[in-house]
Amino acid sequence: MMKLVVRVDFSTQIGLGHLMRCLTLAEEISHLFDETIFVCRRHEAGQEKLFNTCVANYAFDPVLQQIGSLKGSEKFVNENVGYIGWLGDFPEEDAKITLEFVGLDDWVIVDHYGIDSQWHKLVKEKCYHLMVIDDLCNRNYLCDILLDQTYNRENFEYSGLVSSDCRVLTGSQYALLRKEFQILRGEMEKKRPQSTILQRLLVFMGGKDSKNIAGSVLAELIKKGWHKALDITVVVPIRKNFVSELAAIEKSENKITILEKVDNMAELMAQSDLAIGSGGTASWERCCLGLPSLVFVYADNQLKTIRSLAEKGAVIPWSNAQELNEAIELILNNPKLYQEMVKFSFEVCDGKGTKRIREELINFD
Repeated sequence: MMKLVVRVDFSTQIGLGHLMRCLTLAEEISHLFDETIFVCRRHEAGQEKLFNTCVANYAFDPVLQQIGSLKGSEKFVNENVGYIGWLGDFPEEDAKITLEFVGLDDWVIVDHYGIDSQWHKLVKEKCYHLMVIDDLCNRNYLCDILLDQTYNRENFEYSGLVSSDCRVLTGSQYALLRKEFQILRGEMEKKRPQSTILQRLLVFMGGKDSKNIAGSVLAELIKKGWHKALDITVVVPIRKNFVSELAAIEKSENKITILEKVDNMAELMAQSDLAIGSGGTASWERCCLGLPSLVFVYADNQLKTIRSLAEKGAVIPWSNAQELNEAIELILNNPKLYQEMVKFSFEVCDGKGTKRIREELINFD
């Protein structure tokens, strides 16, 4: 019996990006295994329900195995800042617990900023193959395959961080996107180049957005009157984060819609002419569908991606209300710029990355 074991965490602090890209890959390759197990630490209440909600968007049924609670590791977390604090335990202890679900014939995939070669070594010795998904390129890795889907990331950047026999896969051609994005891409390739009038704006700041940036963006859009010129759809992880006056405005303005935890993001992006968002996985989703974006830097690990996409001409970055309004005005009044952003976005990601990774795993010796 061969299993696929995925070690990944998700929480309000960590966000959902790591989980979602692992679910996307697992769905693509789950038919190669007898069982798929997700090993996740208990970070907060309601995680099992949230996991099941995320899985509902996929056509397979993985098993969730929750391990030690962060609450029980409070001293460790308080004494360890940064990504190691996200792990909530010493790497060797976390590896030991993970290995309870791993056999010698199993593949293990790990996607966690708090895990490095110390953990990898312990697990790699006890499984068939180990794959790491990462985009920090900032520590040592000991694995058979390393995937970094950062745009313009080059294999040589991992020189000295991985062993000579590690298969390194870098670049947005390996972006892990769900099937619906590839399906809609063909339609968008015909539609986007014909777009001359921008009518629909999508605001989505990611599945985390603990600071409610989406709420601040909507407030600014209303303040400047953009909701009179554009149909605005805002997707939020938790609707209750929105202050009452915004909810009241939504009821009175038929051009504003607030949605919570949607399962049709590809469709929403396809229906939109312009997006305001953050970096991370959503960047590849928007590019795949040729959707020009105004991007806010939400986390340090998104900086390289956003800078590279901005240099490419696929996005316009912003960091404050003035820059956001200037970017909206610029793109609405410059059809040529908009079409260039459409073209460059399509060039960044074709939506076939998940299939490419599947072939790499099947053919890996």
